[in-house]
Amino acid sequence: MLEEEAAFAAGIGHAKLEGLYRHWVDRRGARLMPARADFDVLNLKDWLGNLMLIEVLPGATEFRYRLYGSVLASYYGEDYTGKTMHAVPTDVANRVSLEYAEVCRERHPLLVRRKRAIRHSMLPIAKLILPLSADGSTVDMLLVGSYPEDR
Repeated sequence: MLEEEAAFAAGIGHAKLEGLYRHWVDRRGARLMPARADFDVLNLKDWLGNLMLIEVLPGATEFRYRLYGSVLASYYGEDYTGKTMHAVPTDVANRVSLEYAEVCRERHPLLVRRKRAIRHSMLPIAKLILPLSADGSTVDMLLVGSYPEDR
């Protein structure tokens, strides 16, 4: 792991997300980004309930949830699997679409911290957005882990 990547990992401040980032780096190897095919669901079992796998639609202005973890669906009261951002409340869709578009444009991971309504309480969450690319250049999927923080 490069010094810059080690610093990013250390700054995540959440053990599960740091582990997910390190797994992404391992799968990536010497490439800019790993592909979806580089991940085995069995190796993601520690994170599955808190993962989203998001398909980047043409132009990186629309996104479809291919997987929306069961823990996240329980927190937010909705399973978005198979749905696009049009199914998400507008204020949330606008904010996360900007984050996803940034990761597609920059082709680098992004860590986001904010307060979200989880089961009718505002709680701090940490979300790690990781780019995936089948061709090694264009982001075509996003692997996203999201967890409440203890802060």
